[in-house]
Amino acid sequence: MHQFTFKKEERLCSKIVLDKLFTDGKSVFAYPFKFVFIPVDDATETPIQIVFSVPKRNFKRAVHRNQIKRRMREAFRLNKLAFYENIADTKIALMVIYTEKEILNFKLIQSGLIKGFRKISSSLKK
Repeated sequence: MHQFTFKKEERLCSKIVLDKLFTDGKSVFAYPFKFVFIPVDDATETPIQIVFSVPKRNFKRAVHRNQIKRRMREAFRLNKLAFYENIADTKIALMVIYTEKEILNFKLIQSGLIKGFRKISSSLKK
């Protein structure tokens, strides 16, 4: 049985990789998210290193930004195993940016994340 966890190794913390994401990253849009990703040649065990972002421009209060990020992390945690199977042996760095101006419920966030994962895996196979 697989554990649905979100470990420290799966979090993207490297400043170098984050800068590379902004300069060389490919982007995919799936409402309400923009996904920016690049393949990486890292020595980590996890196939994905991910960072979640909610713009301060759209949500002034940190409470609301943190609430959205918690929902995004939970949706990723519950659906990451299917995404890992779709990307096969590719390792990627991924940034998920919330683009909606209002706080959406968990079901909409989860469905948007799943749609984005499908788009990313299909673009990686091309």
